[in-house]
Amino acid sequence: MNDVKGSMYDYIRIAAMRFSNLTACEFMGKKTTYRQLLSRIDDASDFFRAVGIRSGHCVTLCLPNCLTAVISIYALNKIGAVVSPIHPLSTPYEIKTYTHISHSTYAITLEQFQKQFQSVFAQTDLKKIIVFSISDEMPFYLKFPYRLSKRIKRNGQSSERIPVINANHFIHWHINKKQSKDTVMQSSEMNEKKTDKLAVILFSGGTTGTPKGVMLSNGNFNTLAQQIGERGKAVELGGKVLGILPIFHGYGLGVVVHSFLSWGSHIILVPKFTTDTIGRLFKRKKPAYFQTIPRLLEPLLKNKHFQKADLSGFRKINCGGDKLKDSTLEELKTILKKKAPDAIFSEGYGLTETVSACMAMPEKVYKKGSIGKPLPGMEAMIVIPGTETEAPTGQEGEICVRGPNVMMGYMDDEVETTRVLRKHPDGKLWLHTGDLGCVDEEGFYYFKERMKRIFKVSGMAVFPVQIEEVLNAHPLVVESFVIGVPDTVRGQKIKAIVVLEEDHLMMDEMAIKAEILQWCREKLIPWRCPGEIEIIGEMPKTKVGKVSFQSIRIKYGETHDEKNA
Repeated sequence: MNDVKGSMYDYIRIAAMRFSNLTACEFMGKKTTYRQLLSRIDDASDFFRAVGIRSGHCVTLCLPNCLTAVISIYALNKIGAVVSPIHPLSTPYEIKTYTHISHSTYAITLEQFQKQFQSVFAQTDLKKIIVFSISDEMPFYLKFPYRLSKRIKRNGQSSERIPVINANHFIHWHINKKQSKDTVMQSSEMNEKKTDKLAVILFSGGTTGTPKGVMLSNGNFNTLAQQIGERGKAVELGGKVLGILPIFHGYGLGVVVHSFLSWGSHIILVPKFTTDTIGRLFKRKKPAYFQTIPRLLEPLLKNKHFQKADLSGFRKINCGGDKLKDSTLEELKTILKKKAPDAIFSEGYGLTETVSACMAMPEKVYKKGSIGKPLPGMEAMIVIPGTETEAPTGQEGEICVRGPNVMMGYMDDEVETTRVLRKHPDGKLWLHTGDLGCVDEEGFYYFKERMKRIFKVSGMAVFPVQIEEVLNAHPLVVESFVIGVPDTVRGQKIKAIVVLEEDHLMMDEMAIKAEILQWCREKLIPWRCPGEIEIIGEMPKTKVGKVSFQSIRIKYGETHDEKNA
C-alpha cells in the first residue's frame, strides 16, 4: 500500500495540489474546485480558531450532506480537533447523549436546529454552537427564492435569517475572506505524528448492540482511501460520485467523501433525497459511481427517471449495509447488461469499527452470497465462537478482522474495547465483530447472522438498548424489550414489548400505548420510534433471570438483517 501517513487534511491538501482545477464538490448545482475547497477549508480553520476551538477539542457536527459539512470536517482536522458527526434530525435527548459520550465542547448545525440544542444546552459541556444557513451554499438562482420562502416576521421586520436564540450560546458562521492567498500552492510537510491521532468519533452499536463512540484515527481513514483507490475501477479521476449516504455514517464519510476526494473525484452532495430525486440526478448528472444500500436501490430500479437515464458512462455500483434481494440483484444485472455493460457491481462487508468496508468482492468476480475477500492490508479469520481458536474451513464461527482500518477503541469504555480487541495466540490483535460467518477454500467469506442485538429500519441501524432506555424512563413502564419485525415498506419496524406498573394494568390500553408512543417521539428520531407496542403481564426470562431473547424472537417473529457493509 502507498503512504497513509499524516492527517485527513493532509490528504485533501495533496489532492488539491494534484487536481486543483477539477471539481471537488457540487451542491445544488453549485460547483467548487479542489483549489477553492482547500482555500475555504483553510479560511474555516482560522475561523474555528478564532471561536476558541483548539487541538484535542471535540466538535459535534449536526449537518446534512452539504459543502459546509465537508469544509468543517477538514478544517477541524487541520486544527487537530476531533469531529463527531450525528444525524441532523437528532432530538434534544439524543444530542445530550451523543455530546456527553464524545465530550464535545462545540457544535456546528443549521439555523433551524438551534432550538434542539438550546433546550439541552445547560445539560451538556457545550460552550458554543456555530450555526449557518443552508442557503449560503446555494447558487444565486436558488438562494433568493429559498430565503424568500424562509423569511419570518420579527417586530414587524422581515429577516432572511433565523435570529440567534441566545447570543451567549450561539454564533453565526461568518468568515472574512483572505486576500491574495493561494493556499493550494503552499507546501508543508506531512505531519507523521498525526497519523495515529484520534480524528473522528462515529456512533455504532458496537458488537453488543449498545451505542458506543467508535474512535477512529487519521490513519484509519487514510488507509481506507488508499484501499479504495487501489481497487481498479473503484475510482476514476474526475468521475462523478452521487453522494447520498450520510456523513454521520462510516460508509458516507469514509468512502463517499474522504476516499473519493483523495483520488480526484467529483462528489455530488445530496442533503435530502427521495427515490425520485436520485432518479432525476442519474438522468441529469450521469454519475459514474454510486454507493448505496438495498432500501434505496430496490425502488430506484423501478423509477421512471432512472429507467430513462443514460448509463453509458456508468462505472461501478457498490451496495452494502443490508441484504440485497436476489430479485433486485437480477433486475440490476439486467439493466446494467443493457445500458452499462462495462459497469461493475460489488457487495462487501464492514462495520463502523473498521471505518466502513473491510471486505469486498474482487473486481470482475462474483460469488453468490459471498461478502468477498479482505481489502488490501486487512486480514480475516473465522474463530470458534467464544474462543480465539481458528475454525476449520467451511465451518461457521465468529468473523474476526485485523489491520490498519480497525478502530482505536470505544470512547471511555476500556472493558468493551478489551472484549472486542483481543490478542490471539498468533500474537496479533484481532477485532471480534460479533457476526457469524464462514470462509471457503478459495478465501471468500460469507456472512451468516449477527451475534449482536441490532437491526435496520429503512437501512438505518437501530440500537434496541437505546430505545429501551427511553421506554423504561416512562413512569408507567416497569420493563421493556425491543425487537425488529418484518415490514413490507421499511424492511423492519420496531416493536416494543412492555410490562406496566401493576397499578396501571386496569387503565385503557389504547390510551397507554398512545402516551408511550408520544413519549418516544419526543426523545427519538422518527425511524427509531416504535411502530407497534404490545403490553404483556410478565417478560419471559431465562434461568439466570435475563430476558429470554430467543423466546421473544420465536413468539413475535423477530428478524435479523443479513449484512453490515
